[in-house]
Amino acid sequence: MLTDHPNLDLLLLGGRVRGVTGAAVGTWTTSLLAGLSVDVAFIGTNGLSSRRGLSTPDEAEAAAKSAMLEAAARTVVVTDSSKFGVDHLHSFAPLSAIDLVITDDAAERDLLAETGVEVVYA
Repeated sequence: MLTDHPNLDLLLLGGRVRGVTGAAVGTWTTSLLAGLSVDVAFIGTNGLSSRRGLSTPDEAEAAAKSAMLEAAARTVVVTDSSKFGVDHLHSFAPLSAIDLVITDDAAERDLLAETGVEVVYA
């Protein structure tokens, strides 16, 4: 669908694809991301908490997400409210690295308001 938009450049990442999440991970992925500069990164997360920020149980996925955030001028986290207050083994970004959260519930409104993160409920 995206290839039909004439003003959009669609880039695909190389690397190993995790079966659980479908994410591209590994050194191929992080090496490519290190050379990019993107306007907006849309990132998912397995956990979002004041203690650990954004986290995931997979080390390779954490490295890829961290590399994407480094490449991005603006970071948008898209997550459902079940991830709030959850910590996983690998943290990949502090809450201060987030510009916008798109979520389904106001459960963590106070947590996000304290950080100055903009929140959209969809």
